[in-house]
Amino acid sequence: MSWYFFFFFISGFCSVLYELVWLRLAMAQFGVTTAMVSIVLSVFMAGLGLGSWASGRWLRRYENDLRFPALRLYGFIELLIGVSGLVVPHELSRGRDLLVNLGLTSSSAFHGTTEISENPVALGTTYREPGPFGVRNGTVTEFERPTKITFHQPMTIRLRAGILDVTVRYTLTPQQGSTRVRRVVTLRTPWTLKLAEPLLRRAFRVESGRTLQALKAYADTVSPDPDQPRPQAG
Repeated sequence: MSWYFFFFFISGFCSVLYELVWLRLAMAQFGVTTAMVSIVLSVFMAGLGLGSWASGRWLRRYENDLRFPALRLYGFIELLIGVSGLVVPHELSRGRDLLVNLGLTSSSAFHGTTEISENPVALGTTYREPGPFGVRNGTVTEFERPTKITFHQPMTIRLRAGILDVTVRYTLTPQQGSTRVRRVVTLRTPWTLKLAEPLLRRAFRVESGRTLQALKAYADTVSPDPDQPRPQAG
C-alpha cells in the first residue's frame, strides 16, 4: 500500500505544475493584473478543497455499494485531470477571442451605425451601433469643424455585464502638404470587466490603428492629386 502514496505525491506535483502553467497562460492571454492572478489561484484552490470534500463524502456514503475498486476510480479521475490539461489552454484562448470581439478590434463586430439623428453630423448628433455583445448609443459631444470632433459612445453590454464607457476624440492639425489626424480613446470599464481591462485597452489600440489606416486609405482615394494635402496618422 505504501506505493500508493508515491502516486499521490506525483499527482500533487502535477497539480501544482498545472496551476503554474495555467496561471502563465492566463497572464499571456489577459495580461498581468491582481484580479486575474487572484481569480486563477482562488478557483484552483477552491477546486482542490471542494473536490476533496465531495469525493470523501461520496466514498464514505457508497463505500459498501461500489462494484469496482476505489483505485480504479482514482485512476479515472486522474485521466480527467490530464484531459483538462489539454482543454484549459483552448478555453483560455477562446475566452480571449470573446473579449477581443467585445473590445471591437474588428469593425465586423458591429452591424453598422444606425438611427443617426441628423445628417450631416453636428454637435449633439446621436447614433446607435448594435452588435453581438451589446449596443453603443453615441453622441457627438464636441464639434469644431474642421479640426476637432468627439464621440461619447457608452456600450451597454448584454447579460447585464455593465456599461463600457468609451470616448473617442479626433483632432486634425494642418501641416505643410498634409493633415495630421490624432485619435484618442478614453476607456472606463465596469467592475465586472476589470479582469479583462488590459486586453480591452490593447484591443482599442489595435482598433485605433485600423481606423486611422482606413481614414488614410479613404483620403488617398478622394485626393489623387499629389499636391493636395493628405492625412498623417498619429
